[in-house]
This record gives sequence, C-alpha cells and structure tokens, in this order.
Amino acid sequence: MRNVGEGAVAQIVAEREKNGPFVDFHDFCCRVDPFVLNKRSVESLIKAGAFDSLGHPRKGLCLVFEEVIDAVLARRREEELGISTLFSALVEERTDESGGLDEARRAIPDVEFDKTERLAFEKEMLGLYVSDHPLLGFETALRLRTDATVRELLDEATSP
Repeated sequence: MRNVGEGAVAQIVAEREKNGPFVDFHDFCCRVDPFVLNKRSVESLIKAGAFDSLGHPRKGLCLVFEEVIDAVLARRREEELGISTLFSALVEERTDESGGLDEARRAIPDVEFDKTERLAFEKEMLGLYVSDHPLLGFETALRLRTDATVRELLDEATSP
C-alpha cells in the first residue's frame, strides 16, 4: 500500500493479535506504537478503507485524524515525562474504556466521500478498487451502446 511500510503493518497486526480487534479509530491510535501514527501513513490507511470495519466514514476520519493523533501523542509524551497537572488529574477521572482521554476522543463527522472520490483514493492507495467498481451500475447503459461483449470480441479476434 502506498505510504505504509511493512514494518507499520506488522506492528498493527501484532497489536491486534495480542490485544484483540480495534474498537474504533481512537482505540487504534491509543494502542499502536507511535511509529505507526505517521500522519501520511494513517491518511493512506483511511483512504484505502482500512478503518471501514470500525464504522467510521472515510471523509469524516480525514477531517479529524490529525487532531486525534496529536492529542494521543501529546498525552503519551506527558505520561513518559511524568507530567501531572491539576487539569490532567481532573481529566484522569474521565478516561474512556480503551484508556484514551476525552480530549483525544474527538467526534468523527458523519460525512463520506462520494463514490468517485472514494474509488479514486482506493485506486491511488492500493492500485485497485476494493469496495466497488466505477462501471458498476452502468451495465444497462453500456449494453445499449454496444453490439458485442469483450469476450465476443476476443473470441472473434482469436478465431481463424
């Protein structure tokens, strides 16, 4: 996949195998190694549909993923440095079930790319279409404008 290395994929798979499926995008960001949270890689994963099974729309994720990653990484840095503030003490009481803090748990807008944009991103990131095909739904219109199928043309071209 474009912009996503084998090392990042291996770390994602290892985390999923060790601690179970990711619940949502926030859970993913809180559980994976910070190396995986490269914004360019995460954007490519989003555009390829890697988070579709989590119920998040791709366009919605594209709008907020950087803020979520920044909040998660900032929290991790503070934890590593042992920084504790009055504000963080209050926020600790409001942690979610995956361990992520509320400020990282940003609402993901319920907006989606149209079919053309979604498929263009899939083709760009993966080199193929996975969720649909650009011509799906146009079969009838195409039949009205043609007098042979591709198979019939191939058979005709290969016959003596």
